[in-house]
Amino acid sequence: MSEGNENIPQLLHKRVAADPDKVFLISEADDRQWTYSEFKQTVDRTAAFLRSYGIGKGDVVSLLMPNSPEYIVAYFACWQLGALAGPVNSHLKTEEVEWVVGNSESQNAIGAGEQRFGR
Repeated sequence: MSEGNENIPQLLHKRVAADPDKVFLISEADDRQWTYSEFKQTVDRTAAFLRSYGIGKGDVVSLLMPNSPEYIVAYFACWQLGALAGPVNSHLKTEEVEWVVGNSESQNAIGAGEQRFGR
């Protein structure tokens, strides 16, 4: 594939090959960090998990998560599968989340266990 025509998973693969031990992602909230290689492994595991639930190319996945490294991993995992990630604002009230998800083409959702929606 020529330069400039890569998709996001291809660009990540290229970065892993070029500099696997370089830090790619840092979570200031809890001081966790991932190298390109570690991040790619986490994305691969997450994509495999989503695939095991039948999520694939063209599927829409609602992301009901706060801004976090896991949110970024979920986005990359969706891209890797060819699925579309649909972010849902974590500050919405329960009824608003229901409306957003109900009016999307999403049939799948990823949520954070500690996520609490407004009332």
